[in-house]
Amino acid sequence: MPEPQAVTAVWVNVPEAHREEFRQWHNCEHSTDRLEGPGYVALHRYMRAGGDGRHNCLNVFEGESLETFNSPYYLKSRNNPTPWTRKCMAFLKETERSVGRLAASMGGRPRYDAPYLYTVHVDPPEGPGGEAEAIAWYQEEHFGRLFQVGGLLRARLFLRDEKLSSEKTEETQIQSMQAGARRLLAVYEMATLEPVGGPAWIEASTGTPRSAGMVKRLQRPVRERWWLDFAKWKTAYMESRLCFVGDSFVNGTGDPEYLGWPGRLCRAERARGHLLTCYNLGVRGATSRDILSGWEEEALRRLPEGMDGHLVFAFGANDTRIVEGELRVQPGKSIENTFQILRRAKALKPLLMVGPPPIGDEANNRRVAELSAALAALCREEDIPYLDVHAPLLHSGTWLKEAAAGDGAHPGAGGYGELAALVESWSAWRKWLD
Repeated sequence: MPEPQAVTAVWVNVPEAHREEFRQWHNCEHSTDRLEGPGYVALHRYMRAGGDGRHNCLNVFEGESLETFNSPYYLKSRNNPTPWTRKCMAFLKETERSVGRLAASMGGRPRYDAPYLYTVHVDPPEGPGGEAEAIAWYQEEHFGRLFQVGGLLRARLFLRDEKLSSEKTEETQIQSMQAGARRLLAVYEMATLEPVGGPAWIEASTGTPRSAGMVKRLQRPVRERWWLDFAKWKTAYMESRLCFVGDSFVNGTGDPEYLGWPGRLCRAERARGHLLTCYNLGVRGATSRDILSGWEEEALRRLPEGMDGHLVFAFGANDTRIVEGELRVQPGKSIENTFQILRRAKALKPLLMVGPPPIGDEANNRRVAELSAALAALCREEDIPYLDVHAPLLHSGTWLKEAAAGDGAHPGAGGYGELAALVESWSAWRKWLD
């Protein structure tokens, strides 16, 4: 599971007379509706335990990026509230909303949902460079000193996105919602609130010249304590869909078990506990030109809007084959085709690319190696993770031995197992799932 890089924080006052209906609506309808959207990771709802603020409830929606809170699904949902949503939002009071991206953090995701939260909503020091100076202080000094006090599980700082925080929708009209008024939101996930505000906490916050000076210069701080009332994680009920788009090596041609490397990879991830629906869109003989002409329609049938979907591309070997004395696709055209495929795909879903594996004879393998290097360079330019599998499979022994025993190009179960293992251990792949 990807680490959240953005949040939407919503502060509300829930009247006592409506609190039970609010909880039922929020737990059973609203949270589910939001988490169905692309990019959502989790929702946590907290109730007030004390502090400076005026709200009795804080809702924190976590997303993979700011795009989570600007997707067509999300905007459609916010502009078409259900009757129950209209009813419940109408009785909420003094609602504020702030959308922010992750600017600083310390500590990994806790093993369990933190039972308490401490938040500081604040503006950075005035003047040029004040915002950057504050973010650096949180990251370089403040978070680390607070961890030494104890009780802190994870600390994160979010920087408000002005446009997304102020966006008007039908839901904001119903609630008379206001944009969160401060630029920075520090979120401290706590095992206990006991240390907060105590002598050790104050010393950690102000005990160096840098910290003492920064605390004095921060503007309009609102410090609040919360206890966890409800949590819902997207992966608790929603599978991820993956489309593997490519050629016969994606298809698994030659595999007596008819799994290929995508099937083995998804089987291994299921054993790890990941819920996946995997679609194999490998077509035997397909070149980059063929994939360019048809991948999008086929993939989007399986990854509709609102679905947590990912794309894995793996092709290129067929481009390097010589048929009737000519390359099937010239190297420059291969890169141009791949550029068009990846640029379009990047605008639709998260994606990875796996390079072409070795084929048959030595001359062909040199062309595959050259194409793989060019594809890697293209992916670096486009900021798309790329896995070179040609070199490790060329020297593995199993891949070429099985290919030679078969049709000269495609391996058997052992070779596909080796390729699956390369992808399974790839950091970019693990980042998607873990």
